[in-house]
Amino acid sequence: MEKEFNYAPYQSTKENIFVTKIAQPDFAYDSTTKIGLGLNASYILDRNKIRYEFFGNFTQIWLANGTYKNKVDYNGRANQMASVGLNVYY
Repeated sequence: MEKEFNYAPYQSTKENIFVTKIAQPDFAYDSTTKIGLGLNASYILDRNKIRYEFFGNFTQIWLANGTYKNKVDYNGRANQMASVGLNVYY
């Protein structure tokens, strides 16, 4: 990944809201080193010829350096993601 952001909007000589509010912060976040913690749990239940798999996971990601923090107003909290689901096999 490039270390420098050099996006120019198509047929535009000036920066616009998309560049300053979305593209630049997104690039800063993507290029920042991150550290994460994940927890996964699942339960498998076999009934006759059908298998049910219940699952869930939770992940937290922290920024490990100041690349993103220095580009935007960052609140310092970790990103948190959770998901649950059911797989059915028959």
